[in-house]
Amino acid sequence: MNREQADASSAIRALRPLDAKVSTPSCAPGTVPSSALEAALDAGARVTVVIAAAGYGKTTSVAQWAAHQREAVAWYTIDSYDDRPSVFWRHVAAAIARVAPKVPEGDLAADLPEDVAEVTALLSALGADADPLVLVLDDAHLIADATTLEQLAYFIDRAPMALRVIILGRVRPDLPWGRWAARRHLTEVAETALAFDATQCAALLRSTTGTDLADEVIERLTDAAAGWPAMLA
Repeated sequence: MNREQADASSAIRALRPLDAKVSTPSCAPGTVPSSALEAALDAGARVTVVIAAAGYGKTTSVAQWAAHQREAVAWYTIDSYDDRPSVFWRHVAAAIARVAPKVPEGDLAADLPEDVAEVTALLSALGADADPLVLVLDDAHLIADATTLEQLAYFIDRAPMALRVIILGRVRPDLPWGRWAARRHLTEVAETALAFDATQCAALLRSTTGTDLADEVIERLTDAAAGWPAMLA
């Protein structure tokens, strides 16, 4: 590691992740949940992946679901600056430490070397007998770094059985989906499952306009929007 790399690593260690990036987003009153997504999340797969374009309510629906869970939910909203292992794992560690009081934040937030084997430091901090925990990785499509993705796959494969991972994004990151599906560890939610039907569209329009529209109007609007919630909001 040269001097510039060492200085950058020290700067990262000195930064504390922003609370907004490691906190579950709040939901506005009148939010209409996706019943298909909630059913998939309730299924309790080790890995749940939700892939859809912007405006389909991925974040909102999962945040709403998380607010009613007994198990702890650690949330990490990823941005384009997080696409390197040291930054990514520092935020994962901070998100988990916020909701897992048995795990010392100092141990989790340690700077992890950029080597897959060193992610075991985080796994060791969690422990084999960890309490039930859900880790949500929002906007995961912004992670493209091969090392970070390799480490994430390593982490998921070896995490305690009590830990579930929910991955939200616009496109799939390069992770071993086939392997997880073959092991029956994977639940997938596609964009089509998030499209609103006429009943959901009526509820959304009622919450945003305060009025009940005629059924034929609702049907026309639903067809015109192709079930895309963002077009109706």
